Parts: sequence; structure tokens; C-alpha cells
Amino acid sequence: DSKDQKTYFLKIHAPWEVLTKYAAVLNIKAPFKESDIQHGQDAHLEWLSYPFRLPDHIMHPKPDYFTYPFDKNKVGFFLINDKETFFPPSTRNRIVFYILARAPYYSEGRKDREKTGIKRLLSNGTYTAAFPLHDCRLWKIARNAKCESERFNLYKHWARFLCFYKEQPLNLIKKYYGEKVGIYFAWLGFYTEMLFFAAVMGVICFTYGVLSYGDNKSSALILHCIFSQLPDVFNKVAENDFKTR
Repeated sequence: DSKDQKTYFLKIHAPWEVLTKYAAVLNIKAPFKESDIQHGQDAHLEWLSYPFRLPDHIMHPKPDYFTYPFDKNKVGFFLINDKETFFPPSTRNRIVFYILARAPYYSEGRKDREKTGIKRLLSNGTYTAAFPLHDCRLWKIARNAKCESERFNLYKHWARFLCFYKEQPLNLIKKYYGEKVGIYFAWLGFYTEMLFFAAVMGVICFTYGVLSYGDNKSSALILHCIFSQLPDVFNKVAENDFKTR
């Protein structure tokens, strides 16, 4: 259906058989055993991080797993509780795009074998756009009770200015946008956190300099010389600009 009766919409869904086939082709790693490696935690100072944490129903804390490249012939080897949620949305989108990017649309027996892939169809105007669908609207919870409303949770607890002091839901970011985007924001969060300490030291040094400005004769003399020469500098700049014109 479309308003102009000329535009058509095509919705693509990848069934389980297709996902397992191309997951093996792309060597997508899947969990097969829960990790037994212990992570050290400082329980005495754990309460300090409570104001910066997100609730468990947003973070969905899960244990670490050992992973192995997926093999459709060894489905029983992997921890598959639900086929609908075993592959996250980012992985499903990656598989579908991989298929579309290599799908030929030439007739059998023809020599124009360069007619391959969704990108070529987009460039020649056959399709106006091709994109993955979001799970729900970002400002409302999904109508389907089974839907986790991941986009809504990301918008409410991550992509807002008032949540700048909260931890990032990296598991949800990785699940929804993929590993590359998740790693980027993990690095960005660490980088910003390290800059915080440098900013605090900078503010302390700046405040001390302002408060001790009157007692420092060298700084006062330097500033006096700079500001006394500013009118001559501005006059020379204006004169040179006038000559240029």
C-alpha cells in the first residue's frame, strides 16, 4: 500500500534455516558453554557505583559464555534456548544484507552477470531505499508484550542528556547495533571517564590561578603588557585590511 499507488514496500524475513546456513558461512560465533572464569569484584566499594548503575530489567545481565563459530551440522552443540532470539537483531540484519548484496537478478543464460546485489538496484533507481526495521517506536513501548522494546530502552536510558552520569547499556548496544558499534561506545566511555580526572585537575589549577592572581606580580605584569599592546595590534590589522581592499 502507498499514497501515490506507485511505490511498493517489500518486507524480507530470514527463517531459521537461512540464518543457520549463512551464520556458518560468515563464521558467526555462538555460545556453547557458560564461562567458569571468576571475575574479581571489590564488594566493599560496590555501593559507590549504585547511583550510576542501570536497573537489571534494562541491562539484562547475562553470564559470560565460551563461543565457537556456528556450524549448522552441530546445532545441539550450542546453547539454543529459543530460535527466535538466538541470533540478535544485529546478526540477523548482517545476514540479510549479506544475502541481498550478492543476490543476482539477471536471467539464466544471460551474459550481464554484473547485475548483482541490492546496492546496484539502489544506484539505478529500482529501489528507493533499503534498511532494517526497528523493533518499535522510540518514544513508546512496543505493543507486543513479547518485544523487549530495545530501541525505547536505549532512547530512555542512554540517548538522553540527563543520563550522562549513568553507565552505558553496552550489552544492549551490542545486541541492537552490533559488535563494532558496541566496542566504539565502550572505548568512548572509557576515554571520557579518563578525561574527567584531567578536567578536575584543570579546574583546580585554573581556580588557584584566579584566586592567586593578585599576589603574583609576574602574571600581572605579563597581562598588563599584553593588554597595553592590543590597541596597536588592532590598528595595524585594520590598516592592513584597508590597504588590501
